[in-house]
Amino acid sequence: MSCVPSPRSRTSWKSSTAPSRTRLDLANERVDIRVGNTSAMNFSAMGLVLWFGGQKLIAGQISVGTLALLLTFMTILQMPCASSD
Repeated sequence: MSCVPSPRSRTSWKSSTAPSRTRLDLANERVDIRVGNTSAMNFSAMGLVLWFGGQKLIAGQISVGTLALLLTFMTILQMPCASSD
């Protein structure tokens, strides 16, 4: 029994790598899109907290400590999203 693959198995291996490459390229593209969308959502969410928190702070409805607490909590909540990217 020989350990050298037959010419037929080499051909089938080459023909089977093309679809795998296409699938890998599509998967990489999907990951890139997900990373971009997640970053945009995290940035938007933090911006909204800052905007509305700043308005409440100026109006005297919350303190600086409360706004810092909200921002810290948002950062902690976003950590799992950032680590999966």
